[in-house]
Amino acid sequence: MIKLLLVIAVLANCSCGYFSSPHEIFKSHMSTTIGKHISDPHTWARPDRFISARVLKGGNIENKYKLQKSCFYFFEEDKSTGIIVKWRFEGEVKDCVISP
Repeated sequence: MIKLLLVIAVLANCSCGYFSSPHEIFKSHMSTTIGKHISDPHTWARPDRFISARVLKGGNIENKYKLQKSCFYFFEEDKSTGIIVKWRFEGEVKDCVISP
């Protein structure tokens, strides 16, 4: 019985690092957009979430999107290729989430 409890405790302890918070899932997902074209359907560069665009000092374009409540995310795309080169977010961590 003690061995079984020990195995359960070890497995429970190991699995804690395996599951990410909804905010970490959000950041991880957004990081996968780097290197993809802005029109790739596997990004969250969706027209229904689009707020605005601006030209940055270096000439690249930064597109602003709204996720929910206070959360806005931004994709910087290379001006000549349309490839996403950076992303960032603004807003409350509790609003910038993707639920598992």
